[in-house]
Amino acid sequence: RRPGSRTVLERALADDRVERLVVGTTSLGGTRQILASRLGLRLPHHVLRRVYDTTTGNPLFALEVGRMLAGLDLDNLGDELPLPDAIEDVLGLRVADLPPGARRALLALDLDADLRVAQLRELAGPGAVAQAQDSGVVAVDGERIRPAHPLLAEVARRSASGEDVRRLHTDLAAVVVDEQRRSLHLAIAAIKPDAGLAEELDDAVCRASARGATRLAVDLAAHALRLTPPGDPDAARVVALARLLNAAGEKQRLTRLLEPRVATLPDRADRVRAWLLLTGGVVRDNDDIHALLQRALDEAGDDAALRLRVLC
Repeated sequence: RRPGSRTVLERALADDRVERLVVGTTSLGGTRQILASRLGLRLPHHVLRRVYDTTTGNPLFALEVGRMLAGLDLDNLGDELPLPDAIEDVLGLRVADLPPGARRALLALDLDADLRVAQLRELAGPGAVAQAQDSGVVAVDGERIRPAHPLLAEVARRSASGEDVRRLHTDLAAVVVDEQRRSLHLAIAAIKPDAGLAEELDDAVCRASARGATRLAVDLAAHALRLTPPGDPDAARVVALARLLNAAGEKQRLTRLLEPRVATLPDRADRVRAWLLLTGGVVRDNDDIHALLQRALDEAGDDAALRLRVLC
C-alpha cells in the first residue's frame, strides 16, 4: 500500500494475520531492463548510470526520465537530465521555498557531489547547511553530505540561471582539493577562449587518464579544445579527445569530431592515427572499416613506422 494511514482491511485484521513485504529499489540492471522492455530504450552505460543515480532505483521516476530521454540526442545530453513536468513542478515548489543559502548549497551538491560539510559552509554561508538539513533537502553523515533525493539537486540546477551556475563553478574551484576537479570547475565557468586554462586542462587530462578516470578525462579534453583561442594549434587536442572518446565508446561524438578535421590535421602521423580512430566510430559494415584502413595506409605512404602502425 501507499504510505499513510492504515486501510480498513488492515484495521480489521490482527497484526499476526498480516504479512508485510517491504518493496525496495531496483538495481542498475533492473533499471536497464525496465527501460528496454517498457520503452524500448537502450542507453549508453554512463547515461544509464546517471539515470539510476538520479532516480535512486525508483522505477516510476526512471520511466518518467526515460520517456524524456527517448526523444533526445543522447550524444549531446551533457550533465543535465530532463525531468518530467509533474515531478519538476512538485519538487520545484519545494526548492523555490528554500532560503537562498540552502538553495545554493543544494545547487553546489549537484555541481560537485564530493563536497564536505565544511566546504559547503564556505560556499553557501555558515547557516546554509543547517537550513538545508532542517528543510529536509540534504542528509548529513559526519562530514559527508548529499541531497535527500538527487532529483532535488537536479531541480535546483534547472531553476538556477546560467550566470549563477558559472559563478558557483568558479567558487567551487576555490574550495575543492582535487586538482582535476578544480580545473573542470574553472573550465565550465569559462565562456571565452583561454590559452592558459587550456594548457592547464591538458595536464589535468593526462593525470585523469593515468588514474583511469576516462569520463573525467573526456570532459577535461573537450573543454581544453573548446577554450583553445582561434588560430592557435589545436590538432594535438583534437587527437587526444578522439582517443579518449574511443576509449569511452562514444562513437557518434568521435565521428563528428574527426570527420571534418582528419584531412586538415597538419601532421601526417596525426592523420594516420585519426583514420585509424575512425574505425571505432560510426561505421556501417566491414567495407567501411576496410576503406578507413586503406585511407590510413595511403596517408602513411612509404613511412615504414606509420604503415606498421596501421597493419598492426
